[in-house]
Amino acid sequence: MFQTLSSKLILVGNLWLLGIWESVQLHRCIVLFVLDRKKCLWPPVARCLFLNGCLYLGSIIWWSSILNPLLSWLLNMWVVPSWGSRTGCTILSCCRCAFDSLLILPIYLVAMASSSSEYQKVAESASEVHHQRKLSHALLTTSGQPRSDVISSVVPINSHQGGGLDGAAEEVFRVVFFVIHYVQVCTIRHAPIIGNPLHFVMMSWLWAYYCFDYRWTLQGLPLSERLGLFEAHWAFFGGFGSILAASALVLPFYWGSALTAVAFPLFVIIATDSDLQLLNTRTTCIGKAPTFWFAIRATHFILRCLKSW
Repeated sequence: MFQTLSSKLILVGNLWLLGIWESVQLHRCIVLFVLDRKKCLWPPVARCLFLNGCLYLGSIIWWSSILNPLLSWLLNMWVVPSWGSRTGCTILSCCRCAFDSLLILPIYLVAMASSSSEYQKVAESASEVHHQRKLSHALLTTSGQPRSDVISSVVPINSHQGGGLDGAAEEVFRVVFFVIHYVQVCTIRHAPIIGNPLHFVMMSWLWAYYCFDYRWTLQGLPLSERLGLFEAHWAFFGGFGSILAASALVLPFYWGSALTAVAFPLFVIIATDSDLQLLNTRTTCIGKAPTFWFAIRATHFILRCLKSW
Protein backbone atom coordinates (compact mmCIF):
# COMPACT_ATOMS: atom_id res chain seq x y z
CA MET A 1 0.00 0.00 0.00
CA PHE A 2 2.74 2.44 0.99
CA GLN A 3 4.73 1.46 -2.07
CA THR A 4 1.73 2.16 -4.30
CA LEU A 5 1.14 5.50 -2.60
CA SER A 6 4.78 6.50 -2.92
CA SER A 7 4.85 5.53 -6.59
CA LYS A 8 1.75 7.64 -7.23
CA LEU A 9 3.28 10.59 -5.40
CA ILE A 10 6.42 10.26 -7.50
CA LEU A 11 4.29 10.14 -10.65
CA VAL A 12 2.36 13.23 -9.53
CA GLY A 13 5.65 15.04 -8.89
CA ASN A 14 6.97 14.04 -12.30
CA LEU A 15 3.80 15.23 -14.03
CA TRP A 16 3.92 18.48 -12.10
CA LEU A 17 7.53 19.02 -13.18
CA LEU A 18 6.54 18.07 -16.72
CA GLY A 19 3.92 20.82 -16.64
CA ILE A 20 6.52 23.33 -15.44
CA TRP A 21 8.91 22.20 -18.16
CA GLU A 22 6.15 22.50 -20.76
CA SER A 23 5.34 26.05 -19.69
CA VAL A 24 8.91 27.29 -20.22
CA GLN A 25 9.24 26.02 -23.80
CA LEU A 26 9.58 29.56 -25.13
CA HIS A 27 11.34 28.34 -28.26
CA ARG A 28 7.93 27.17 -29.51
CA CYS A 29 6.82 30.79 -29.57
CA ILE A 30 9.86 31.69 -31.66
CA VAL A 31 9.15 28.81 -34.06
CA LEU A 32 5.53 29.90 -34.53
CA PHE A 33 6.60 33.51 -35.05
CA VAL A 34 9.06 32.39 -37.75
CA LEU A 35 6.51 30.12 -39.47
CA ASP A 36 3.79 32.77 -39.40
CA ARG A 37 3.68 33.59 -43.11
CA LYS A 38 0.58 35.78 -42.83
CA LYS A 39 2.16 37.79 -40.00
CA CYS A 40 -1.06 37.52 -38.00
CA LEU A 41 0.46 36.30 -34.72
CA TRP A 42 2.79 39.17 -33.93
CA PRO A 43 0.27 42.11 -34.02
CA PRO A 44 -1.95 40.92 -31.11
CA VAL A 45 1.12 39.90 -29.11
CA ALA A 46 2.66 43.33 -29.75
CA ARG A 47 -0.52 45.06 -28.62
CA CYS A 48 -0.53 43.01 -25.41
CA LEU A 49 3.12 43.86 -24.79
CA PHE A 50 2.42 47.55 -25.38
CA LEU A 51 -0.60 47.64 -23.04
CA ASN A 52 0.83 45.51 -20.26
CA GLY A 53 4.54 46.14 -20.72
CA CYS A 54 4.97 49.73 -21.85
CA LEU A 55 1.91 51.32 -20.22
CA TYR A 56 1.12 49.22 -17.16
CA LEU A 57 4.54 47.90 -16.17
CA GLY A 58 6.20 51.09 -17.41
CA SER A 59 4.10 53.26 -15.10
CA ILE A 60 5.03 51.04 -12.14
CA ILE A 61 8.73 51.29 -13.02
CA TRP A 62 8.35 55.04 -13.47
CA TRP A 63 7.03 55.41 -9.95
CA SER A 64 9.56 53.05 -8.36
CA SER A 65 12.62 54.34 -10.21
CA ILE A 66 11.92 58.06 -10.68
CA LEU A 67 8.97 59.54 -8.82
CA ASN A 68 9.35 57.73 -5.51
CA PRO A 69 13.09 58.52 -5.08
CA LEU A 70 12.53 62.10 -6.23
CA LEU A 71 9.66 62.68 -3.80
CA SER A 72 11.63 61.05 -0.98
CA TRP A 73 14.60 63.33 -1.67
CA LEU A 74 12.42 66.46 -1.77
CA LEU A 75 10.62 65.52 1.43
CA ASN A 76 13.88 64.78 3.21
CA MET A 77 15.25 68.13 2.08
CA TRP A 78 12.29 70.41 2.79
CA VAL A 79 9.67 68.69 4.94
CA VAL A 80 11.45 66.33 7.34
CA PRO A 81 13.75 69.00 8.90
CA SER A 82 10.77 71.22 9.72
CA TRP A 83 7.87 68.83 10.28
CA GLY A 84 9.50 65.52 11.16
CA SER A 85 9.88 62.14 9.49
CA ARG A 86 6.32 61.05 10.31
CA THR A 87 4.88 63.94 8.31
CA GLY A 88 7.22 63.13 5.42
CA CYS A 89 6.16 59.48 5.42
CA THR A 90 2.49 60.50 5.53
CA ILE A 91 2.87 62.83 2.55
CA LEU A 92 4.77 60.16 0.61
CA SER A 93 2.06 57.59 1.37
CA CYS A 94 -0.64 60.02 0.22
CA CYS A 95 1.26 60.64 -3.01
CA ARG A 96 1.58 56.90 -3.55
CA CYS A 97 -2.15 56.37 -2.97
CA ALA A 98 -2.99 59.21 -5.35
CA PHE A 99 -0.64 57.82 -8.02
CA ASP A 100 -2.12 54.33 -7.67
CA SER A 101 -5.72 55.56 -7.73
CA LEU A 102 -5.41 58.11 -10.53
CA LEU A 103 -2.94 56.37 -12.85
CA ILE A 104 -1.97 52.79 -11.99
CA LEU A 105 -5.47 51.45 -11.31
CA PRO A 106 -7.10 52.99 -14.44
CA ILE A 107 -4.24 51.72 -16.60
CA TYR A 108 -4.58 48.28 -14.99
CA LEU A 109 -8.32 48.11 -15.71
CA VAL A 110 -7.97 49.37 -19.28
CA ALA A 111 -5.05 47.02 -19.99
CA MET A 112 -6.88 43.99 -18.60
CA ALA A 113 -10.09 44.78 -20.49
CA SER A 114 -8.29 45.45 -23.77
CA SER A 115 -5.97 42.45 -23.47
CA SER A 116 -8.80 39.94 -22.96
CA SER A 117 -9.85 40.24 -26.61
CA GLU A 118 -6.23 40.21 -27.78
CA TYR A 119 -5.56 36.92 -26.00
CA GLN A 120 -8.25 35.23 -28.10
CA LYS A 121 -6.66 36.62 -31.26
CA VAL A 122 -3.27 35.32 -30.09
CA ALA A 123 -4.74 31.84 -29.60
CA GLU A 124 -6.48 31.92 -33.00
CA SER A 125 -3.32 32.98 -34.83
CA ALA A 126 -1.14 30.49 -32.94
CA SER A 127 -3.61 27.69 -33.67
CA GLU A 128 -3.64 28.54 -37.37
CA VAL A 129 0.16 28.52 -37.60
CA HIS A 130 0.29 25.31 -35.53
CA HIS A 131 -2.06 23.47 -37.89
CA GLN A 132 -0.26 24.81 -40.96
CA ARG A 133 2.98 23.39 -39.57
CA LYS A 134 1.35 20.02 -38.91
CA LEU A 135 -0.14 20.03 -42.41
CA SER A 136 3.21 20.80 -44.03
CA HIS A 137 4.90 18.05 -42.03
CA ALA A 138 2.15 15.57 -42.92
CA LEU A 139 2.37 16.38 -46.63
CA LEU A 140 6.13 15.81 -46.57
CA THR A 141 5.99 12.51 -44.67
CA THR A 142 2.96 11.00 -46.47
CA SER A 143 3.73 11.68 -50.09
CA GLY A 144 1.92 8.53 -51.24
CA GLN A 145 -1.51 9.51 -49.89
CA PRO A 146 -3.95 11.85 -51.62
CA ARG A 147 -3.65 15.45 -50.53
CA SER A 148 -7.31 15.64 -49.45
CA ASP A 149 -6.91 12.66 -47.10
CA VAL A 150 -3.86 14.19 -45.46
CA ILE A 151 -5.61 17.53 -44.97
CA SER A 152 -8.70 15.91 -43.46
CA SER A 153 -6.57 13.92 -41.02
CA VAL A 154 -4.64 16.97 -39.81
CA VAL A 155 -7.06 19.90 -39.78
CA PRO A 156 -9.39 19.64 -36.78
CA ILE A 157 -13.16 19.86 -37.13
CA ASN A 158 -14.97 21.92 -34.54
CA SER A 159 -17.99 19.72 -34.17
CA HIS A 160 -18.96 20.92 -30.71
CA GLN A 161 -19.33 24.60 -31.38
CA GLY A 162 -22.57 25.65 -29.87
CA GLY A 163 -24.78 28.62 -30.44
CA GLY A 164 -28.06 30.16 -29.50
CA LEU A 165 -29.44 29.54 -26.05
CA ASP A 166 -27.11 26.63 -25.29
CA GLY A 167 -24.04 28.74 -25.98
CA ALA A 168 -25.39 31.66 -23.95
CA ALA A 169 -26.29 29.41 -21.01
CA GLU A 170 -22.84 27.84 -21.06
CA GLU A 171 -21.21 31.27 -21.10
CA VAL A 172 -23.29 32.38 -18.09
CA PHE A 173 -22.31 29.19 -16.27
CA ARG A 174 -18.66 29.81 -17.18
CA VAL A 175 -18.66 33.38 -15.83
CA VAL A 176 -20.35 32.43 -12.54
CA PHE A 177 -18.06 29.41 -12.22
CA PHE A 178 -14.89 31.50 -12.58
CA VAL A 179 -16.11 34.12 -10.10
CA ILE A 180 -16.92 31.48 -7.48
CA HIS A 181 -13.64 29.66 -7.97
CA TYR A 182 -11.64 32.88 -7.71
CA VAL A 183 -13.45 33.84 -4.50
CA GLN A 184 -12.75 30.35 -3.16
CA VAL A 185 -9.05 30.66 -4.02
CA CYS A 186 -8.77 34.06 -2.32
CA THR A 187 -10.68 32.88 0.76
CA ILE A 188 -8.75 29.67 1.32
CA ARG A 189 -5.50 31.62 1.62
CA HIS A 190 -6.56 32.75 5.11
CA ALA A 191 -6.85 29.18 6.41
CA PRO A 192 -4.19 28.35 9.04
CA ILE A 193 -1.19 26.16 8.11
CA ILE A 194 -2.55 24.76 4.83
CA GLY A 195 -3.91 28.06 3.50
CA ASN A 196 -0.89 29.24 1.53
CA PRO A 197 0.00 25.85 -0.04
CA LEU A 198 -3.61 25.26 -1.11
CA HIS A 199 -3.83 28.80 -2.40
CA PHE A 200 -0.74 28.27 -4.54
CA VAL A 201 -2.01 24.96 -5.95
CA MET A 202 -5.46 26.33 -6.75
CA MET A 203 -4.00 29.48 -8.30
CA SER A 204 -1.77 27.27 -10.45
CA TRP A 205 -4.84 25.39 -11.67
CA LEU A 206 -6.67 28.64 -12.34
CA TRP A 207 -3.82 30.12 -14.38
CA ALA A 208 -3.41 26.91 -16.36
CA TYR A 209 -7.12 26.81 -17.11
CA TYR A 210 -6.96 30.41 -18.33
CA CYS A 211 -4.12 29.49 -20.69
CA PHE A 212 -5.80 26.42 -22.19
CA ASP A 213 -9.34 27.78 -22.22
CA TYR A 214 -8.64 29.81 -25.37
CA ARG A 215 -7.46 26.66 -27.13
CA TRP A 216 -10.49 24.67 -26.04
CA THR A 217 -12.79 27.47 -27.18
CA LEU A 218 -11.27 27.25 -30.66
CA GLN A 219 -11.73 23.48 -30.62
CA GLY A 220 -15.39 23.92 -29.66
CA LEU A 221 -15.18 21.78 -26.54
CA PRO A 222 -18.17 22.11 -24.20
CA LEU A 223 -17.46 23.26 -20.67
CA SER A 224 -18.10 19.79 -19.25
CA GLU A 225 -15.45 18.26 -21.51
CA ARG A 226 -12.97 21.00 -20.64
CA LEU A 227 -13.42 20.39 -16.93
CA GLY A 228 -13.17 16.62 -17.42
CA LEU A 229 -9.97 16.98 -19.41
CA PHE A 230 -8.53 19.32 -16.79
CA GLU A 231 -9.40 16.99 -13.89
CA ALA A 232 -7.84 14.05 -15.74
CA HIS A 233 -4.52 15.88 -16.16
CA TRP A 234 -4.64 17.90 -12.95
CA ALA A 235 -1.00 17.37 -11.99
CA PHE A 236 0.31 18.47 -15.38
CA PHE A 237 -1.91 21.55 -15.45
CA GLY A 238 -0.89 22.44 -11.90
CA GLY A 239 2.73 22.48 -12.97
CA PHE A 240 1.92 24.46 -16.11
CA GLY A 241 0.39 27.30 -14.11
CA SER A 242 2.94 27.24 -11.29
CA ILE A 243 5.23 29.95 -12.68
CA LEU A 244 2.40 32.41 -13.23
CA ALA A 245 0.93 31.62 -9.81
CA ALA A 246 4.29 31.99 -8.07
CA SER A 247 5.04 35.35 -9.68
CA ALA A 248 1.58 36.66 -8.80
CA LEU A 249 1.86 35.49 -5.18
CA VAL A 250 5.47 36.32 -4.34
CA LEU A 251 5.58 39.81 -5.86
CA PRO A 252 3.47 42.80 -4.78
CA PHE A 253 0.06 43.00 -6.44
CA TYR A 254 0.81 45.50 -9.19
CA TRP A 255 4.25 44.08 -9.96
CA GLY A 256 2.93 40.50 -10.04
CA SER A 257 -0.11 41.33 -12.16
CA ALA A 258 1.99 43.36 -14.61
CA LEU A 259 4.64 40.66 -15.10
CA THR A 260 2.05 37.89 -15.48
CA ALA A 261 0.11 40.01 -17.96
CA VAL A 262 3.27 40.55 -20.02
CA ALA A 263 4.10 36.82 -20.03
CA PHE A 264 0.53 35.53 -20.43
CA PRO A 265 0.36 35.74 -24.28
CA LEU A 266 3.44 33.53 -24.50
CA PHE A 267 1.83 30.98 -22.19
CA VAL A 268 -1.30 31.03 -24.37
CA ILE A 269 0.86 30.29 -27.43
CA ILE A 270 2.63 27.43 -25.63
CA ALA A 271 -0.72 26.01 -24.47
CA THR A 272 -2.05 26.14 -28.02
CA ASP A 273 1.00 24.27 -29.29
CA SER A 274 1.04 21.61 -26.52
CA ASP A 275 0.28 17.97 -27.30
CA LEU A 276 -1.95 16.72 -24.49
CA GLN A 277 -2.41 13.29 -26.07
CA LEU A 278 1.05 12.31 -24.86
CA LEU A 279 -0.23 12.54 -21.27
CA ASN A 280 -3.00 9.96 -21.58
CA THR A 281 -0.83 6.96 -20.74
CA ARG A 282 0.82 8.68 -17.77
CA THR A 283 -2.23 10.20 -16.07
CA THR A 284 -4.46 7.12 -16.00
CA CYS A 285 -2.45 5.74 -13.08
CA ILE A 286 -3.19 8.64 -10.74
CA GLY A 287 -6.85 9.14 -11.63
CA LYS A 288 -8.94 12.28 -11.73
CA ALA A 289 -8.93 14.97 -9.05
CA PRO A 290 -12.03 17.07 -8.24
CA THR A 291 -10.16 20.32 -8.80
CA PHE A 292 -13.34 22.37 -9.32
CA TRP A 293 -15.73 20.34 -7.15
CA PHE A 294 -16.90 23.21 -4.94
CA ALA A 295 -17.09 25.78 -7.74
CA ILE A 296 -19.17 23.51 -9.99
CA ARG A 297 -21.69 22.64 -7.30
CA ALA A 298 -21.93 26.20 -6.02
CA THR A 299 -22.50 27.42 -9.57
CA HIS A 300 -25.29 24.89 -10.13
CA PHE A 301 -26.89 25.92 -6.83
CA ILE A 302 -26.75 29.65 -7.61
CA LEU A 303 -28.14 29.20 -11.12
CA ARG A 304 -30.98 27.02 -9.84
CA CYS A 305 -31.85 29.69 -7.27
CA LEU A 306 -31.80 32.40 -9.93
CA LYS A 307 -33.93 30.30 -12.26
CA SER A 308 -36.56 29.62 -9.59
CA TRP A 309 -36.51 33.26 -8.48
